[in-house]
Amino acid sequence: MPENNNLKTQIMEVINDKPRKLYRSRNGKIGGVCSGLADYFNTDVVPVRLLAALGLLCGGLGFWVYLVCWIVIPLEPYDKERR
Repeated sequence: MPENNNLKTQIMEVINDKPRKLYRSRNGKIGGVCSGLADYFNTDVVPVRLLAALGLLCGGLGFWVYLVCWIVIPLEPYDKERR
């Protein structure tokens, strides 16, 4: 039964949580795209950067995807609170 209670707690946290917004991070290495995606998906930035590098090496499509994301995803506001 404790697992069921834990699941209910997690579900309620997701339901009551404010919607997340995707931003490019100001502390990113190049354009903040990978860091912003990692923040959005609540994961470490290293796997995201590795996937971006792999996409860059596999035919160059990763470059265009990164460039479009850099243009489309807004920069993180200065007053945004970090979770």
